[in-house]
Amino acid sequence: MARRKLIYTGKKISKRGRMSAFLGVLSLAGLAVSIYAAYKKDGEISMKYGVTGFLAMIFSLSGLILGTCSLRDDENFRFLPVLGIVLNSLSLICVGIILYIAI
Repeated sequence: MARRKLIYTGKKISKRGRMSAFLGVLSLAGLAVSIYAAYKKDGEISMKYGVTGFLAMIFSLSGLILGTCSLRDDENFRFLPVLGIVLNSLSLICVGIILYIAI
């Protein structure tokens, strides 16, 4: 039987990476709620849905910046920054599609 070897590392979970993933989830959730609410009202949207979309765009841009800054540091684990970059990029793509359809 082979023994399992433990590898101890000095890496830590980055606060910026954690914040990037949180902002990605928050922006996608805000977009999903505003799209669902607009769908329930038969496409009649109010100003608060637009503000939600704008805030989602601001959150995803800042989350994307935080994720890329955290990914550059070699002493951090890479899962949360990569997850944050993916979620924030997805959120920005959704905002772009919504703006493209609206025009």
